[in-house]
Amino acid sequence: MSQAVGISFGPEYITVSKAQDDEFVDYINHAASSAYQELFQHVLQRRVQGDLNSRPGEEVPDTHLLPPQSRSDEVENLLRQELEAVTKRIPDAVKAVPAISIPYHWNETVQRAIFKAAEGAKIPLAGIHMLLKLPRALERGYQLDSRTSEDDYYFIIVEYNSAYLHLLICETSKDGGSGIVEGQVQLPHLGEKSASRERYNEEVLEAIKRFMSLTTIDGVSSKTDGRLPYNKIIAVILSGEASSEGMQEIGGLLKQVFGENLLFSSHPPLYTGALGAARVAKQQVEDPKSTKDFVSMPHDIPDEPKPS
Repeated sequence: MSQAVGISFGPEYITVSKAQDDEFVDYINHAASSAYQELFQHVLQRRVQGDLNSRPGEEVPDTHLLPPQSRSDEVENLLRQELEAVTKRIPDAVKAVPAISIPYHWNETVQRAIFKAAEGAKIPLAGIHMLLKLPRALERGYQLDSRTSEDDYYFIIVEYNSAYLHLLICETSKDGGSGIVEGQVQLPHLGEKSASRERYNEEVLEAIKRFMSLTTIDGVSSKTDGRLPYNKIIAVILSGEASSEGMQEIGGLLKQVFGENLLFSSHPPLYTGALGAARVAKQQVEDPKSTKDFVSMPHDIPDEPKPS
């Protein structure tokens, strides 16, 4: 049987998880190049709201998405080099069935570059349905729908990294839509590198509570005044590249806000995205038809570039 591998792109690392019999194992934590890290931060800052002065939206416009000196082929080459460095550490990589998890805010330009880069690195994807934005990789990989009987529901992703804290609220419905971000914000002043600052924990708590008050509302069953029903949140997932000590600390803060029942953590947060993708890859290995529905869901890249 082919090996199922999940690859996830983070701000500083590219991580890999693989299916081993009925278990999933953390496999690779690859430190990405400075050029990649600069590209990641450039796209993040231009696509995701950077404060809580207003209600967080899905994303901001694509204006100047890539650095002025970059062309799409250069981005593709950069991503291919990163994937090649990763696959050199995967035995029989050419026999693997990969799924790739990418940040939600990476648009079609970067998505298409990833798809082509995977081909260049000799780990071609079975189709664009195996290129998954992080919320979808988590929702499908962790089968969050098994936690509720509701037809539509929401989950929170807390990405805790050295340089920033990233909060996302995602909507999913059992009849098709999967992992659609309704609101997100990235807060550079609340990354782990700022954790020694006085009142840091209080600021993190305040930010999370502010994010929730702007995006959710109690006592309703459907979206009201642009806010989502709080009682339909089924999970809070912790992910990111912060240290294990930092993850424990922010995990404690999340419990203060959400309680213990909503926290969903069965894996080191560094590998959350890779494991979600690996689970999707395993589904593809066992039943290729099981993942084909992903292609018709929102936010997939098209088969061909849009006409200019």
